[in-house]
Amino acid sequence: MSGPASGRLAADAAELTACVADALARRQHGDGFWREFALQPGASECWCTAWIAWCLAHASPTPVLRHALQQATRALLGCARPQGWGYNRGTGCDADSTAWTLLLLATAAPAQARAAVPVLLRYVDPAGDAHTFDEPRFGDWCGAHAEVTAVALLALRAAGCPPSTLAPLRAALCARAPVPFWWETPAYGHAWRAVALAGTGGVPSTVLEELDTWLLAQGGQDASVFDHALQLLALASIAPRHAELAAWHAHRLLAAATCAGWPGSCSLLVPPQGQGGNNDLPRGPHRDDGTMTSALALAALARWHRNLPAAA
Repeated sequence: MSGPASGRLAADAAELTACVADALARRQHGDGFWREFALQPGASECWCTAWIAWCLAHASPTPVLRHALQQATRALLGCARPQGWGYNRGTGCDADSTAWTLLLLATAAPAQARAAVPVLLRYVDPAGDAHTFDEPRFGDWCGAHAEVTAVALLALRAAGCPPSTLAPLRAALCARAPVPFWWETPAYGHAWRAVALAGTGGVPSTVLEELDTWLLAQGGQDASVFDHALQLLALASIAPRHAELAAWHAHRLLAAATCAGWPGSCSLLVPPQGQGGNNDLPRGPHRDDGTMTSALALAALARWHRNLPAAA
């Protein structure tokens, strides 16, 4: 896709992201949190708020959006615990929620992000793998998960950690393709692996070959908004490679959108804990009400649009 058609697509993406950002900002609760997922431990507060706010930070700032991000930052700083942040204030802290919070703090409160780096590093083993939980009572949830390692690497880089701190996480991500654990779709692991590696020194050729094979196999296939957004994030991280495919995913997202965003299509899993864990929560996949999906799609479109040639 090139010429006038590409220019129209880019203009439509810019207009839509501004409209959706405003709509999502207005969904924020009065205490500064967004809330998603109706699971037995309650709705998510900390995790989803950090995710949504970080994604919204990709949009052009408006007074409404700036206020929403300030409120989210204040809410998250107010519920920090010695072990970091968790799914909500009543659940155990975990590496993923902590990493997403650091990503947001790095854009909104850099000093607090730097101060929280040791909290996130407690979940990272010497080989560079991030463990979602670090308490034995969580069983298999304490395992090393590439889906979490990628976000942890992004967060540590955003917080200003030196290459020596990032190197083990990069090596862990390069060593093997991600296997889904927390998400039904492999797109989550592939996308954040690509984004994290691209943002910390580049995607090695071996990983790029794996990513090419996976992305091209998905191209042209109908998928959820969540999957289209994740594939577009991956493609934006290796731009201008596969520019036509990236434009196709952007077009699919625009075609499915309204100014209020997109319907929920996150595919969160709650795996059995095993090894003495006792959770009996429904495995899922669990869907969001649309706020997290919409925030992610907004961020994907914004990153794709940022990489387009100036003439587009």
